[in-house]
Amino acid sequence: MERTSAQLNELEITYQYGVSLDSLGLDNSELVRSDFIFVFTFILKISRQTNSNPIFEYLIFYRYQKSQFIRPHLCSRYKYLTLSHLFRVKIQTLITSALIVSSLYLIWLNCARNLERRYASKYAVVTGATGGVGQEIVAEMLKTMHVIAVDRDEQLLTDLVLKHKSSKNLVLPFVFDFTNKLSTFGPKFDSFLRQYNVDKLDVGMCFSNAGIGEFKQFEASSFEAKARFMQVNFSSHLAISDYFCKLFLTRTHAKSALIVTSSLITGTCGRFFALYHTSKTMLSALAASLYSEYASKGIDVLAVHPSSIANTKFMKGEGMKTLDSFASKYISHIGNLWISVTPKQIVAQMLSRVGKLNQTFVGFATVLNAIQGALLGRNLNAFLWSKCTFLDKLFTKNQ
Repeated sequence: MERTSAQLNELEITYQYGVSLDSLGLDNSELVRSDFIFVFTFILKISRQTNSNPIFEYLIFYRYQKSQFIRPHLCSRYKYLTLSHLFRVKIQTLITSALIVSSLYLIWLNCARNLERRYASKYAVVTGATGGVGQEIVAEMLKTMHVIAVDRDEQLLTDLVLKHKSSKNLVLPFVFDFTNKLSTFGPKFDSFLRQYNVDKLDVGMCFSNAGIGEFKQFEASSFEAKARFMQVNFSSHLAISDYFCKLFLTRTHAKSALIVTSSLITGTCGRFFALYHTSKTMLSALAASLYSEYASKGIDVLAVHPSSIANTKFMKGEGMKTLDSFASKYISHIGNLWISVTPKQIVAQMLSRVGKLNQTFVGFATVLNAIQGALLGRNLNAFLWSKCTFLDKLFTKNQ
């Protein structure tokens, strides 16, 4: 029995590693020897001839241990000699595996999705449709479906319709100002759908993209102005979410998607962005909660966090013009910095991540900001910003 086992092991070594006992100057009878010096020499010869690493030596040793060719009390001696090598190889293997898995994960994340098939949608709703990101969403979605463009500026909506009049799909303009009473959105939108003979169940995607910026000290605005700002930057998304979550629950034949535009600023509570930070943090939290509640019911919810955006009118909005000339000039040029991302990059990430993630971060600066926010936490983050008093002198004016 011992000789048969030895022969099998010889065949196994010869087949898998191209090493014959004859080439090592050994024969089958020597395989049944159990002295430590022989075993060590035998394995060392195999290792050198095959240019193998310590993990190979250990595996060969382990096989002979299991085959009882080596006495148990001798096994621990060789195992001790190779333990450090084995640990090093295991660490290298883990790092390599992690890199491979991470690469495959990123490839999967960036793969385009067939949105038309996944959501069986004929119409996509886009709020804030005339801004930089909004226009890019409209242009991209028109490739596969009609778009209902929502904005407060009727003239800009008309220009948007004319811009895409040659498209195979239609842009339907819906004028709504989110500074007005939000409870009227639902009835007005229902009336709009009836006017254009649009079946509600054909609306399978909604991009809640409306928002304005503000860069000022907290005490520099009235309560009414603060309430108006929060209505546009958070309550409008709440109204959109309320309407479309209820609508999407009736679409039992296919999945639906609700995508909201948040911001890099959720990761840090910096000075002069108190309301903006608050509204975007609330929006990201709302998206996470809706995802946890409705993902199992066929509604994909995604919050997108871009850094500063290039080629948009966001930084030139009224809320960004409350500073002195130097600060205003600096803020208006943030979109031109190397850390900025383009509307095209943002929309590409929206459409590739929806249905895969709940929160996504666009741009190198956003990812770093999210990491530091998670590591430092709110207490330390706020403490560090509280020490940046030089910003008060740099960015404030006589208000």
